[in-house]
Amino acid sequence: MDKPVFLSVLAVLLASVNGQVVFPRQCPNHSFQTPFIPIQYSGRWYEISRYDTETQTEGDCTVSMYTMTSAIAFSVQYNMLVGPQPIQINGQSVVSFPDENPLRGMLSLSFGGPPTTSNYWILETDFVNFSVVWFCQNLNATHSSETAWVLSRQRTIPPAIQPIVDGVVNQHLVPALLRPTNQEVARCGN
Repeated sequence: MDKPVFLSVLAVLLASVNGQVVFPRQCPNHSFQTPFIPIQYSGRWYEISRYDTETQTEGDCTVSMYTMTSAIAFSVQYNMLVGPQPIQINGQSVVSFPDENPLRGMLSLSFGGPPTTSNYWILETDFVNFSVVWFCQNLNATHSSETAWVLSRQRTIPPAIQPIVDGVVNQHLVPALLRPTNQEVARCGN
């Protein structure tokens, strides 16, 4: 897939959540990371696993870099390999409800214009090792469309942290639907 087509598909995907995993239920009522501390969330996040999507089916070596642009906003650089082709997309993210105190881990993420829709919800993070992210949109009265990512500050989840991540995943997601992301140095490089 060439880069302009991939970018167009990704922008539409993030805006409308088409192509995600469809569930025969309404969106579950999950809690989100509270408090959310944006400065502690900034930095590099490696994708460990995800619900597969149309735009990421062949994607590996996925890494996102969150750089603070204000007290509640980030620039986001998203990199992945699709087959042998490196893809880089730049976007922005902002805390969805900045007047809440404490802040919740609900972000509006966009790769094609200003972020306007809350679509990146951090279920839990320790800010240092892992983040479990989810988004859900009701499609109708009986179905929802969901996506999820498990992220780490390094290429793997530290063994001591894995039981915590497994607990969050088991509580909120469908583990069997998470596709592992290849982060091996042989494939991804340094």
